[in-house]
Amino acid sequence: MDYESAYRIYKRDRYNHKSPNSAHTESVCAGALNIMLGGPNYYGGTLVAKPTIGDDKRTVVNSDIQKANKLMYATSFLCLILGITLKFLIISF
Repeated sequence: MDYESAYRIYKRDRYNHKSPNSAHTESVCAGALNIMLGGPNYYGGTLVAKPTIGDDKRTVVNSDIQKANKLMYATSFLCLILGITLKFLIISF
């Protein structure tokens, strides 16, 4: 995973979504995988223009789903460890 691209794309594209939270995680994932997400899409047969997230460096492939899942599990585990560590630090004060 490309952590430098993940940070760069996060800083650039984190607000490219109507949801105030969705593009934050999407932009990190797109940057880490070097793919482009989002963009125009059809809703109820109507084309809706939406901004893209990430750079179009390569074609998205099926294995990117597994990579995104690994990224999600790794970050969830790190957040769990951080949360437990902070809890014990707060209790010890």
